[in-house]
Amino acid sequence: MKAIGGHMGAIAAYVKGEVDHAAHVPVHADALREASRTVLDLFPKGSGPEAGETRALPKIWEDWSGFEAAVRDVEAATAKFAEVAAGTADRKALGAALGAVGKSCGGCHTPYRSK
Repeated sequence: MKAIGGHMGAIAAYVKGEVDHAAHVPVHADALREASRTVLDLFPKGSGPEAGETRALPKIWEDWSGFEAAVRDVEAATAKFAEVAAGTADRKALGAALGAVGKSCGGCHTPYRSK
């Protein structure tokens, strides 16, 4: 999950104009897409609060189908973002697509993660 956050941060820095590494955005976008495909594997049964300190809520395993659907939304959003990033360096277009990724992330973080 930290890798996903790192790639999001690097992309956001470009979108905000904090860095001028346009060529790096597609690389981060591809990594973000690939990392999102591993999220479900990060939450096997028995890896919740009973396994130790975690911000994951028990609701993940209580509502696995809902969690799985939320992760699939993230996968779709990151795939779309990777397509956009491959075709443009326009910060505004990338920002809009990144916003959709962020919204999809909230589909997991809001109901399934403690603050």
